[in-house]
Amino acid sequence: MHATPSLDRPTEPTSVEVRWRRRTYPLPAEPSQTASDPPTNRIYQLREQPEEKALPDLLGEALWSLLPWSELPSDELDRQAVIEAYVGGLSQLERCQAEAKALIEACCEANLEFRQEVGETYLPARDKALKSQLSAMLSEAGDSWLPIRNILQAKLVSQPLPELRQRLHDALVTGVKEFSTEFFELLARLVDRELFGLVEWHPNHCCSYHFFKRVVIQENQGASQQVTTSYRNGRLAEVDSDEGDTVIGTRRTKTVRGKGQHTHRLARHEHGVMQAIRTSIGNSQVIMPPPVERLVNRVPAWLAPFVQVIDGQIFRERIIERDLKVAKWEDVEVRDEPILGWEPAVIIGPYVLTGWGPREVDQEQTRRRLLQESRRSEGAVQSATYRFPALIVAATLLTLIAVTLLIQSYRGQASVVFSLLATATAIGCVWQTVYDFAIQRRYPRPFLSAHWMTGSIGLQILLAQWLVARWFGPLSWLTPVVLGLGAIVCYVVGKQSESPVIE
Repeated sequence: MHATPSLDRPTEPTSVEVRWRRRTYPLPAEPSQTASDPPTNRIYQLREQPEEKALPDLLGEALWSLLPWSELPSDELDRQAVIEAYVGGLSQLERCQAEAKALIEACCEANLEFRQEVGETYLPARDKALKSQLSAMLSEAGDSWLPIRNILQAKLVSQPLPELRQRLHDALVTGVKEFSTEFFELLARLVDRELFGLVEWHPNHCCSYHFFKRVVIQENQGASQQVTTSYRNGRLAEVDSDEGDTVIGTRRTKTVRGKGQHTHRLARHEHGVMQAIRTSIGNSQVIMPPPVERLVNRVPAWLAPFVQVIDGQIFRERIIERDLKVAKWEDVEVRDEPILGWEPAVIIGPYVLTGWGPREVDQEQTRRRLLQESRRSEGAVQSATYRFPALIVAATLLTLIAVTLLIQSYRGQASVVFSLLATATAIGCVWQTVYDFAIQRRYPRPFLSAHWMTGSIGLQILLAQWLVARWFGPLSWLTPVVLGLGAIVCYVVGKQSESPVIE
């Protein structure tokens, strides 16, 4: 259930700063300019969970288990095997760096949003603007990691094996620790740069968290148009030497496919959630939009145990938007929305990688439903296309059989019951034939069209059988008139049912 959105414009400056681990997010651009900083009592102090302190060490243990060095026997005496295990460990850490960068890129894609405000969406301009915004986000998130240090040198390799092994072991331990520390420092820097958010857990399965969306708003102020301008030569007309035609001027055609502007904004989403739970990606049952699915699919195996999905019932959503090019926070739009719905998010410890809400869930459910209906419709069209020719032949043969049996019954060579059964079967086959034809042509009301057209054809079959009966004995001419008029009426109504429904 969704409540009507309300727009809240606070009378005093709104602070969005959060303090966690003696660090304030986001950090001010000019630390010396303290005059514009919010008062201390307006900075929200985020409480740290005990298990969050152990995350770097736990991640280091998970990384260490991936290294070939961890599987090296303690009594290994082959110098080459020791060197290869060390080099393999360095290669593994480099691969982990590349996977972490791919995950950050997927997070940026998931936190990119597009809106259309004026006119219709002009796709080339939209794609170009989104690509530009994504490049800017990746540039902000693209702090180059320190390269994994390789201490191998000829002087070190020449040392006795126990000393060599101890030096390499210490170097790998330091490398893993630096990697783990640097990874969480990167997450903290991304919170500073308003790409990621933070989560705080409260008693009784409640939590509050925030995340950011970079929003691209398109205003298409001009539709496609084509302007043709003709220019006349002021001098004597020239003659084209190839064709012999007279050149009397120039015609210039200018095509404008669309024009307008894009506004780039930063949206901060603050969610209050009750009945909140967090679970692993594999156990999560929440509906994820395609960008979030691509995000979780890029989570590497070594990081998967630390990535969780929050799910719960949202009771408040606060959205703060500002133009990215506006330096002052006075240009702020605050929307305070009391709503009820399911509100998931993807987190690593206290860091919120991305989130989505009831609107995105409804959109994804609608998209999946329409896709499923489209697939069912295409399957029905293909089946009808395959059955239609065979059903035409079957309906024709059954009609001929019914007429033949009727003739045989008048001659005393067959029972009229068989003719009635063949007639009923022929009409049923006609209905399926007409229904498949309506499905193949994508009529809006195939059942209605099949009913009326079958009625028309069935009355024509009965009219043909009346002619056969009239051959063998006198019958009233009122019957064929009624059958013919009924067939015409059914046909006309059936054609009307083929027209699109006007709402």
